[in-house]
Amino acid sequence: MSTKIRTGTPTVNITMVTWNRVNLTRLCLERLLSTKLQDYIIHVVDNGSTDETRSYISHLSSIHNNIKVIFLRKNYGVSVAANYGWTLTDSDYYVKLDNDVEILDDNWLDNLINFRERNKEVGLLGYRLLEKHKVTPVYLPSGDVFHEFISCGGGLILIPNNIHQQCGFWNEDYGYYGFTDLDYSNRVQILGCRVGYHFNEKAARHLGYDFDIYNNQEELKQNSVHDARKGEKLYLLNKFLFEEKIRSINVDRKFLPEQNKNSDISFYLNPKYIPITKLQNELLAKIKYTKDGDKVRLDFGMLKF
Repeated sequence: MSTKIRTGTPTVNITMVTWNRVNLTRLCLERLLSTKLQDYIIHVVDNGSTDETRSYISHLSSIHNNIKVIFLRKNYGVSVAANYGWTLTDSDYYVKLDNDVEILDDNWLDNLINFRERNKEVGLLGYRLLEKHKVTPVYLPSGDVFHEFISCGGGLILIPNNIHQQCGFWNEDYGYYGFTDLDYSNRVQILGCRVGYHFNEKAARHLGYDFDIYNNQEELKQNSVHDARKGEKLYLLNKFLFEEKIRSINVDRKFLPEQNKNSDISFYLNPKYIPITKLQNELLAKIKYTKDGDKVRLDFGMLKF
């Protein structure tokens, strides 16, 4: 297996979004801090938590110089919060880490970065957290084994800066939760890059609701995924618009931040997004969406583009 020695240490922006579930957040952050992180900054963006999360992460940031905490006025959804953290430092790599993921390998981040440095054809790289993601092992020219999949789950994902420059941000169209990682993976594959997972299957695990129970959060997820205007139908429409080059794969932020007097952050609609939203609404009202098991289909009828 060939190896490439990096000259200098790349910069990394690690962003974690929190919303309640303080027990999961505590486990995730304490384990994260025990791993090898160089001097990387960890941005914890809180989406309006109402439990003890805010006091916990505030205390943690007071004793760890590499943890920066940002408080949003309310829950704006994972993508809006994650994008805000993305903008706080311009780094060689961006890492999104969900607060219900436990890191098990101390070298998890160096392993991801070194793998990608050796394999520039890989656009998105993470660790497989869901068994339902049936990967295809492939040998890359470097000799590394890559676990290829149709998407790279957003629970723990590494995005190189050059991919960010071409594909922009997480798509904020999908509400609180939704098809964000599928959307980004699709855009990266349009570039001609590979998407999938590191071969180490034991570097991290997804704890989710086995550890802590917040039924309202699960309900929010399910409502977003099945929303008639923000769920799968919208994802398939966006996929079509990207693939047909009707919409740029370089997605901008839909909601832009503004500072409030109490130092919390709120957001307003990006004026550049208005034509996109108008087009989406017009098409969603006219196209038909059918689903038969795992097969889904959009019927554009007599629409012309």
